[in-house]
Amino acid sequence: MNFARRCTARTLFSVGFFDTVSPPTSVYAAYNQLPGKKDILREWTLGHECSPEFEQAFLKAVFPATK
Repeated sequence: MNFARRCTARTLFSVGFFDTVSPPTSVYAAYNQLPGKKDILREWTLGHECSPEFEQAFLKAVFPATK
């Protein structure tokens, strides 16, 4: 979180509400400090894992032509 204010790149966050490795409060603390364009995907039922929805959002963000 200490360097989040210095990040100028577009970011995509994923937050799992049952995550014990990166608790949602920590994820939101970093996310809220980002000054640039940012998006967050809320995973209401997940812990510290990657969902298919996040993978699709990531691919769409990295490769805009991907459908």
